[in-house]
Amino acid sequence: MSSVIHGTDWGKLRHAHGTCGHMPEVFRKLASDDAKVRQEAYWAIDNNVVLQGDLYEAAPTVTLALIELVGDERRSAGRPEIYELLVELAYGNAPPSMTVDFMGEACTLKAATVRALASGVPWYLRDLADGAGDDVRDRILELLSLLKDEDALDVALVRSRMESTTNPELKQSLRALVEG
Repeated sequence: MSSVIHGTDWGKLRHAHGTCGHMPEVFRKLASDDAKVRQEAYWAIDNNVVLQGDLYEAAPTVTLALIELVGDERRSAGRPEIYELLVELAYGNAPPSMTVDFMGEACTLKAATVRALASGVPWYLRDLADGAGDDVRDRILELLSLLKDEDALDVALVRSRMESTTNPELKQSLRALVEG
């Protein structure tokens, strides 16, 4: 599927109930055409990586894997669930004492998760421009707003998309985001 999904030693990462060795299979299920299978995968992440708003060690890496799924234009199944999970991860919290090595730098678990989320902005904007359904559009706008609140949003990139879109509703939503 992707470099993060298949290139990560998931067994070394932890979530709320143990290690993450099963995550590649969860990501495969999240991209399934079967809605029931996707829901099972959704809950496998929601109940382990961002349990009741608490982030666990695997959160930044899971975030990067979810963004890789979003970045794959060939896959349309699972986008609503993936964006819902990304929003859950954005709302997630961890004590400042919880640190991880993220891309060669020690940082708090929350900061690493936010940095991972911010790396997906080009794909979020692509999905907005491609006429995402209402549920996906709303989650993307919520996610972008949360990133802005964390000072992690590339406002210039959002402004560029705002200026280039011919969709008046999208232009208005993005203007509210960058100017609000």
